[in-house]
Order: sequence, then C-alpha cells, then structure tokens
Amino acid sequence: MTAVEEDEVPVTTPQAGWTITVDTAPMLVLALYIRDAAGLGPCGHPQLSPLLPGVRHADPHRLTAGTGGVDALRGEWELWWHGLCLGAEHAVDRLTPPSFAEFAGSPALRRYLQAHFGSALLWSRERVAEYRQVADTRDALDQHRILERLVEERELDVDRSARPFRLQIIELPLAEKRAWFVEPDRLLVAHTLLGDEQATREYLEPVLELLV
Repeated sequence: MTAVEEDEVPVTTPQAGWTITVDTAPMLVLALYIRDAAGLGPCGHPQLSPLLPGVRHADPHRLTAGTGGVDALRGEWELWWHGLCLGAEHAVDRLTPPSFAEFAGSPALRRYLQAHFGSALLWSRERVAEYRQVADTRDALDQHRILERLVEERELDVDRSARPFRLQIIELPLAEKRAWFVEPDRLLVAHTLLGDEQATREYLEPVLELLV
C-alpha cells in the first residue's frame, strides 16, 4: 500500500512550464479511515472533514490502554498524517503488516493498525476503485478543462504568462465539499469538488493567485 500517485492525470501546458496533476492517494485514504474508525475527531493539520461514506467505529480504548491511551493514538496519528500531507521523504507511506515496524515509535497507532488494518485496507481499496471509474469518465468528457481555463484567466488578470509551477491536486472521499492547501504545491480536495465549477473556482482561484 503506498501513497504514491500511480496514475496522475496531467493538465499541462509544457511550453509555459506549468503542470497540474489530479489523482487520489491511497495511503491518505487509509489514514483517514483509521482516524474516523478510532473516533479521533478533528485532528491533524490540515483538519479534513469526515469520510464519505462514513466508516464503522472501532473503539480504541482497550487496544491502547497500555500504550498511552487515545490521546497517544491521536498524537501518533497526527504525526503520521503530517508527514503524509507534506509528502516528505520521511513520511511513512508504506506499511508492512503484521509487524508495522515503521511504527515502532508509535505503539498506540501500531496496535490499532494491527487490529484493524484489514478493514482499513479493504475500505480504502474500494474507494480508490470507485475513484478510478469516476476519473476515467472525467477524462473521456475532458472535464479537467476548467483547470486550464482558470490558469488562462489568471494570466489575463496579471497580463503575463504563468510562472513555472506544479500543483498536485489530491482527491479524497470527504463529506464536506471543500479544499485544503498544503504549501508549497499540494491541494487536498473532496472528491465532489472538481465536478462543481463554482466550488472549483472558489477554492482554486486563491491558490492560482499564489502560483501563477
């Protein structure tokens, strides 16, 4: 299981030097499943909305009683989440069940994963498969054209070509239709956002003002 975006859809103007990619991230989906299943509530940075569809609660209190409890689980999850969102080299984006040795320093999270990894993996794989089907339909209908238009409109506003930039848009199955910018070049968005032109403009235009 990896957070690497395997089939990114590029929306690009090579001669201008800018690129926007659109994809999902399986490891982020799995991490959000753990957050919601454990009932950790709003936590991490950025604080994303709950998953859609919602996931079944699996109480973490007994599992984590000897490893610092739910507060420790929340802190360890937040550390994992922060690394995943940044996409940093140190991010834990590969898991090795059943030992989960990569979480040797996060005992509460390790125990919870050992108990619920199967359910988390199945749920996240189902969501990713659904996403791929939707993405294929969008590609066929050229529905990403709105992203190019937004860049072109920004170029007209500033009366120059866009500066070279790369923006990575990561779509996730979230209940709230909104986006979260992770500097310098990642945007986490609800899976329904890009299908709504008005909402896309609302969240993309401020980001493109920074990048273009």
